[in-house]
Amino acid sequence: MSKKKICSIVLIVLLLLFPSAHFLIKEEKPVILRFGMFSDSNWNAKSDNTARILEVAIRKFEKIHPEVKISVETGIRKKDYTEWLEGEFLTGKEPDVFMVPTDTFNVLASKGALLELEKFMKEDAIDKSGFYQAAIISGQYERKQYALPYEAVPLLMRVNTSLLYKNDIEVPENNWTWGDFHAICRKVTKDNNGDGRLDQFGVYNYTWKDASYSNGAALFSENGLENHVSNQDVINAVKFFYKINALSDGYEVSKRDFEMGNVVFSPMLLTDYRTYNSYPYKISEYSDFSWTCITMPAGPQGDNSSEVDTLLAAIAKRSHNKQLAWEFLKLLTYDEEIQRMVACESKGVSVLKKVTEDSGVYKNVEIDTDLFMLAMEKGVTVPKFSKYKDAVSMMNEGVEEAMNSDMDIKASLMTLQKKIDSFLKND
Repeated sequence: MSKKKICSIVLIVLLLLFPSAHFLIKEEKPVILRFGMFSDSNWNAKSDNTARILEVAIRKFEKIHPEVKISVETGIRKKDYTEWLEGEFLTGKEPDVFMVPTDTFNVLASKGALLELEKFMKEDAIDKSGFYQAAIISGQYERKQYALPYEAVPLLMRVNTSLLYKNDIEVPENNWTWGDFHAICRKVTKDNNGDGRLDQFGVYNYTWKDASYSNGAALFSENGLENHVSNQDVINAVKFFYKINALSDGYEVSKRDFEMGNVVFSPMLLTDYRTYNSYPYKISEYSDFSWTCITMPAGPQGDNSSEVDTLLAAIAKRSHNKQLAWEFLKLLTYDEEIQRMVACESKGVSVLKKVTEDSGVYKNVEIDTDLFMLAMEKGVTVPKFSKYKDAVSMMNEGVEEAMNSDMDIKASLMTLQKKIDSFLKND
């Protein structure tokens, strides 16, 4: 009899005679994989079931990997999440896998805090073309993949259809243009009660950036060292934005004006569209008029494009369980079952083309699914670099000054471009 068999027999006899001798057996402790996520919606969407989706994903992962337990950081609100996450990195306690809002990704990627995913994606034959382009690009920094998209939300154009019909105007098709947009805004902008003041308007909350994206403009270079605010496509967008604003004759159209049913157009996130187009919010919000959503109007140099905001998932570069972390990240973002739940139970849209374009996924959802498929296909994402937030703030201030100054808009924007380039290139 071999020594191994003798040892096994002795151990069994000891356990039978002395049950408390279980300490003689070395128990395998589960691998703990920490997962960071905030408790509420990334876009403040009501009735969002993200927590339930993640519970299903965790159970599925732990069933496949019984040796692993997912430890979830709970109770962190979205407004506190970035500060909490950065604090965890500073103390070396960052989670292995975590959700990353777009603005937080810029900071972490530029500091080298995220694990590059290219090797893992290649080994598992993850096809980037299976994701919507705007979504997959949002997780890239300096052309390398540091995060994968989990959920996406494009910007749409909300339309007060009651006001259009009142003015004998048809709802625009999804291939409408700046010319259509301006013509409608000009026609509906009027003084209805005859008191000498405008009280009906074309649009609320449309921005020069919205116009730029739909005119094919890229505001920054990929490396974030140059800006293009004085390029002709941006200049044309700013001029069009000025032209649209001028219709209100100096009056600042407000959210209240739209809620009162006195404005035709207002940009709207897909999350709000899905929320307020479903029970019970459908009967409590904008109940005094009918409304729908369409794409953004296309500029002469662009398309019916709008910015897509994406919630990303990433792995800490210092994780001690990189392969398991990758398996969980892949489940969240590339698993069709989980992404179908994202499509049906969250208020955004699945980042996987195969899921979003499956008509059976949305059979119980009363929204125009063709619309947000189109919005995702034509969606744009902003470049990722550490100074992006500050540079955009400078752009917004500079464009506003250019519109309110006596200088030629082109000359003003050229001066602004030099100022921002200097800021981007100086450490």
